[in-house]
Amino acid sequence: MKNKKNLFISLICIFLGFISIHHKAFSQERYLIVLDIQEFTKKDTQLDSSVMEMIQNVNSVISHFSSEKVIYIKAAGKALSITLKGFSVDTLPAPGFDRTLSVVSDNIFLKIEGDAFTSAELIQFLESRKAREILLVGLMAEKCIYDTALGGKERGYNITIVSEGIVGMSPTKKDKAIRKMKDKGIKFIPVTEITKAP
Repeated sequence: MKNKKNLFISLICIFLGFISIHHKAFSQERYLIVLDIQEFTKKDTQLDSSVMEMIQNVNSVISHFSSEKVIYIKAAGKALSITLKGFSVDTLPAPGFDRTLSVVSDNIFLKIEGDAFTSAELIQFLESRKAREILLVGLMAEKCIYDTALGGKERGYNITIVSEGIVGMSPTKKDKAIRKMKDKGIKFIPVTEITKAP
């Protein structure tokens, strides 16, 4: 009886050790990309509530990563200037981060396209660190998250998205975008897979 009890305790210790190692390996292997969580004009109360809840989840995920592995992406707009000398396309200043977002690093990159992987600076940063595993959170599921997830996958990165770490313009649009991304081989995990660790 005593041997069975000792065996049972040993198995529990091995299992708990495996969970701890798995979690540490999870956050040590991956880089976290926080996409487009910037100040915006709030017009939709339901969307505003969804964004606030999403940012809480994102902050919880950020707290489980070492700061050097957290990357922030800011979206900037473009403006067409027309003068007598011709025309040019100028980059507009990017809005600041949402004031409730936890910003823990200076790894901040600007994007102009929907796909963050069109940023040469981001690619250079990831390549210099031999990063291949990317965890993705942010705005919006049916737009920039979708474009970035597929853009990263096409460039050979392993992209995983935290389901509760993204929002769409509506729950229906978010669900549709998730289905489309899953069909294209993008992986999704619940926030608890990251935050449940010891």
